[in-house]
Amino acid sequence: MFVPVLRTQATAEQQKKWLPLATSMSVIGCYAQTEIGHGSNVQGLETTATFDPSTDGFILNSPTLTSTKWWPGGLGKVATHAIVHARLILDKDYGVHVTIAVRYSAVRRQFSLDNGNREIQVLDYPTQQQKIFPLLASAYAFRFVGQWMESLYSEVMYQFENDNFSALAEIHACTSGIKALTTSVTADAIEKCRKACGGHGYLCASGLPELFAAYIPACTYEGDNTILFIQVGKFLVKMILNMKTSLRPQGTTQYLADLDLHTTKDCEVSDEDDWLSSNIILGAFEARAARLALSISRHIQKFPDQDAGFEELSVDLVSVARAHCQLIVLSKFIDKLHGAIPDLNVKKQLQLLCNTYGLSLVCEHVEEFLVTGYMTKRQANLARHQLRCLLSDVRPNAIALVDSFDHTDHYLGSVLGRYDGDVYTHLYREALKDPFNNSAVTEGYKEYIEPIIKHRLHSSKL
Repeated sequence: MFVPVLRTQATAEQQKKWLPLATSMSVIGCYAQTEIGHGSNVQGLETTATFDPSTDGFILNSPTLTSTKWWPGGLGKVATHAIVHARLILDKDYGVHVTIAVRYSAVRRQFSLDNGNREIQVLDYPTQQQKIFPLLASAYAFRFVGQWMESLYSEVMYQFENDNFSALAEIHACTSGIKALTTSVTADAIEKCRKACGGHGYLCASGLPELFAAYIPACTYEGDNTILFIQVGKFLVKMILNMKTSLRPQGTTQYLADLDLHTTKDCEVSDEDDWLSSNIILGAFEARAARLALSISRHIQKFPDQDAGFEELSVDLVSVARAHCQLIVLSKFIDKLHGAIPDLNVKKQLQLLCNTYGLSLVCEHVEEFLVTGYMTKRQANLARHQLRCLLSDVRPNAIALVDSFDHTDHYLGSVLGRYDGDVYTHLYREALKDPFNNSAVTEGYKEYIEPIIKHRLHSSKL
C-alpha cells in the first residue's frame, strides 16, 4: 500500500522525492490507516495531525488506546516510514485529510449521522441486525429443540424397554435430521459472526477461529450431514409412497397425514401482521415441507428403479429433509411458548425470537415457498417487511438475551465478547503477549536490514 498510495495520492514533488527511495528499498514504508477502534469509518479516526506553523510541519498524536494504529503487521516492526491517516487540525478540526458478535457489535462503533456526534453502534445498523439476530433466534430455537429431544430420549427408551419399536424409523429420521440441521447451521453461524465482527473477528483473541476449528468436525462425525439429510429425505418419500398400505404418520411426520390439505390450501396472509400468527407460520412450514416431499415422490415414481431415482434426485432430497427438520424446530419453539412461562415479559421476548426464527427462514428459503405455489410474491414481500420490524424490536434487549445464556468470560474465551465490554484494552494486552512484540524492532533488524538501508541511502545521495 505504501508505494501505490505515493503514486496515486502524493504530489509531483513528493513523488519525485519518495518514489525512488521506496522502489529501491532505501526506505521501508507501511500504510497506517486502521485503528484498533476504527476501521471503515476513516472520518472517525482519532489520530490527529496538527499543523505547526513554527516548523512548517505536523505533530502526530494518537491520544487514546482506540487510536492505536493496528494493522501494519510485520511492517510495524521494520518500517522506517509510514503513510499515516489522521485528522487534519489547523485552527480547527478538518477531519481526515487523505482518507463473539452481539456484544462486540454493541461495543463497536462506526460512522455518525451528524458530523461531530458520537459514532453509531454497529448493532444499530439494520444490515448487522439481519446478520446476527436470526442467529440469536436460532440459538434459542436449538436450545428448546434440544430440551425436547432429551424428553424424547427418555420416552423412547421406555418404549424400547417394553419391546415397542414401532416409532424406531421415525425417531431415527428425526434425530439424524436435527443433528444435521443444527450442526450445519451452527458451523455457518460461527463464520457469519466472525465476518460480522470485521477484521478483529479474524484474530485468535476473538475466540471465533478456535471455536470454528473445534466445532466444524461436528458436521462430519456421527454421520456426514449431507448423507444424514439424504436418509431423512428418503424416509419421508417412502412414507408418502407407502402411505396407503402403512400406518398413519406419527410424531414429527404427523403433518403428512393431512397431505391433501397441505397441498391444496394456500397461504392466507393478507397483511404483514398475519405473519405473527403461530398457526399461519406453522401452517406455512407444514405446507412447504409437505409439497416438497410430495413433488419429489412423484418424480421418484417415474424412475424404473427407485434407488436410481434417489441417487439422481439426491440434491432435492436434502431440500426436503431440511424443510422437514426446520418445521420440527419451529414447532418445538411454538410448543415451548404454549407451555408455562410465568414471566409475561420473558414470554414476549421469546415470542419475538420465535417469530424472527420463522420469518428469517421464510425469507431465506422464499423460493421454496413460491415454487410450490403456496404463497404469492406479495405475501413474500409482506414477510420481508415484517421481519425488518421484528429485527428492530429485538435490538433493545439483544444484550440481555445473550447474557441470559450465562456464559462466563473464561468459557467464551473471547476478547470481543467480554461481559464488561472493555474490548480494546484487552485486545491491546493480547497483542502484547505475542512473542513478536517482545521487542521494538524485529529480530535481525540491526544486523541485516538497517545496514542495507543505510548503504542505499548513502548511494542515493551520491
